[in-house]
Formats: sequence, structure tokens, C-alpha cells
Amino acid sequence: MIWIITLLQVFYNKITMRSYWDYFDDIEIKFKILDLKVNTPIIELKYEDENLIIKDENDNLNGSFKDRSIGYQMARHIQQGETRFALSSSGNSAVSACYISRQYNVELQLFLSEQINSSKLNNIKELSNSKININLSNKPRSELIKFLNNNPDFINLRGSTDVYAPVGFKTISYELFEQVPEIDAIFIPCSSGTSSIGINQGFQELNIHVPIHICQTEKINSISKYFDVDFERKDTSLADAITDRVAHRKNSVVEIIKKSNGFGWVISDTQLMEDKEIVNNLLHKDYSFNSLLAFSGWRKAVKKGYNYKYPVLLFSGL
Repeated sequence: MIWIITLLQVFYNKITMRSYWDYFDDIEIKFKILDLKVNTPIIELKYEDENLIIKDENDNLNGSFKDRSIGYQMARHIQQGETRFALSSSGNSAVSACYISRQYNVELQLFLSEQINSSKLNNIKELSNSKININLSNKPRSELIKFLNNNPDFINLRGSTDVYAPVGFKTISYELFEQVPEIDAIFIPCSSGTSSIGINQGFQELNIHVPIHICQTEKINSISKYFDVDFERKDTSLADAITDRVAHRKNSVVEIIKKSNGFGWVISDTQLMEDKEIVNNLLHKDYSFNSLLAFSGWRKAVKKGYNYKYPVLLFSGL
């Protein structure tokens, strides 16, 4: 099949610039010290007579949408007097947490896999300081639990369990409301489902209905498997940021998807490889497989008969 792709328009910061902190009246001014980026770029495309819109979260300060979540999360805890934090991460959250910890001058214990992506590990090391400790392990989450049991004064920043983790993701909804007022679906790369919950909460606050589609892998599909059965289970995946096998927020995310008339998609490495070539040639930029999950999920949805005029594909970053 020959795919005809036309790039219609690429534009940046279409809406009036606002500070990340303008959205959060519950954070006191003295704790709003981070200059996190807002209004990440919108890319409008027409792909084989289908409209699609990419929200490029690679443009965040530290390269992924984790800045939004951890920025609010840590500010809220620090405002409550907490100064010691711990986190197990596949990489993206750790990069954001390192940067934010430095800005607030607080302690951070990181538990990372020995197989972590080397470029992400290098970013983490470059951002680290004397208050940030990196622990490499073949079982980082188990090591984190052991550490927290022995050090209960540390706050676990795990997105799937911390009550404040979804809140920062609402800024994506606020921006899309102004950038793409006609939005009629969103496709989100998904690990724990925390971002999907926050984005949905934002849409609810704005009183707009947007079908939520989550995109997972053949290795990790703890939520999508309740919707998509067209896949084969695999032990590996090119999208290395999708790691949460437990997904504590699973029931909530499944309910959100159902109520929004969305779906959960499971994406194969074969499709990711095919779509990487398509998107990279189209936009002349090398996007990660984690971001490309949204494009692959959208393509799979189109093949299954989903028809949207203004679908947004969230390119999540690193």
C-alpha cells in the first residue's frame, strides 16, 4: 500500500503564553520556583485523507511529559514540608526528578535498572549532584521497596501510587482546549495510566468530552488487554518507557476509557518499526518508539473503523 502524506502545517506556541504555575492556585508562590515549559508544539498533518494532530511533548524542558507530573508532585510535597524523595524509573521520570530535585535542593534516591537506556542514564548522571544518589539494580522496584521500609521518611514518587502524580498532566488538557478546540479524541502512550487519569480530569474540568485511547506494547499491556485482543505477547518491546506490569490505577483507567468511548491498543514492534520510518520521513525528526506508540495506536484505530476529524496524538517524549 502506498501511503501519501502531506504536511499541512507546523506551528509553535499558538496560544497565549502562560506559566505552568498559572494553573495551580494551590501551590504557594514561594514554591513556584521551577520555570517549566508550557504550550508544547502542535503539528497538524493530513495522512491519506485523514486529519491528525501531534502534540509534541519532546519539547518539554527535560524531553518528556514527565516534567508536568513531577513538577507539581514535588512542589506539593515540598510545600507540605517534605525534603526527601525516592523513585524507581525506567528513565524519563528520573531525568525530570533529577532536574527538579536540584532546583529545590532536596534529597533524591533513584533506583534504576542495570539495563536502562544508556543515553537516559547519561542525562541522569549529568543532572545529579551530591544530594542525588543513583542505585543500579536488576530489580530496582524491589530495591526501592526495601529502601522505603528502612527509610519511611522518604516520599515515594511512583506515579501509579502517589495521589498528586496525575495533577500536573491536566496542563496538557488545558493547553489542548485552546490549541485544538475541536479535539475529538486523544491517543496516549501508557504505562501506569497516571497521565491518562490526569488528562481526563482536565477535560472534565473544562466540561468537554474527549474519547481516551491508550497505547501499550505486546510486552506491557496490563490495561489495553481489556480492550484489544489482536496481539501476541512478547518478552521485549522497543518502547522501553512502558514498564508498569501492575498498573495500580488500572481499574480507574479502564473505567475512564469506557465512559469516554475510547479504547486501549496493543502495539507490536513490527508496527513501531514501520511507523518510525513513516513519521521520521514525514517530519524529518527521529522520534522515540515511546512517542510513536500514539501514532501506531491511531493507525490501528483507523483500520478498526474509528473515524475522528481532529484526533490528537500525544508524543510523550524520550
